[in-house]
Amino acid sequence: MIVNIEEIRAQLAALKAEVGSKAEVSFTVGLDSPPAYVYLAPYGLLGKPTLIERGNSFEECFEKITSRWRECAESHRAEIVKRIALAIIRLTAELGECSDAALRVEFDSTEVSRYGQEACELADKMAANGPFKIVATAGDNTGEN
Repeated sequence: MIVNIEEIRAQLAALKAEVGSKAEVSFTVGLDSPPAYVYLAPYGLLGKPTLIERGNSFEECFEKITSRWRECAESHRAEIVKRIALAIIRLTAELGECSDAALRVEFDSTEVSRYGQEACELADKMAANGPFKIVATAGDNTGEN
């Protein structure tokens, strides 16, 4: 049984890492019945969809939200891949090539590395001027080399 804040934070951080760095995850205890809920916004606070699960304990809420996330993770992945593919097509048309640095203006480095190859393949299917690729730049704009 989880009894302290650090354990709760660690589980929420692990879920956020699984979902993506733009995700927002929180746990709240209130006066309603049931009193606890976990909130998961895969695209951030202003993005849709938002998942909320209520329960009587963190464990109950976390188990429910994790199960719901697993049900919609594939559609989330497909949406990110499609967004990256469209960005690849647009950037290639505008700049003559699509660099990973240009993609990181819109997507975080984890998304680019996790979904980039699949997005290139989808871009090839979507547009006629492929094959598309992401050109690696020297270093990155995350501050980590």
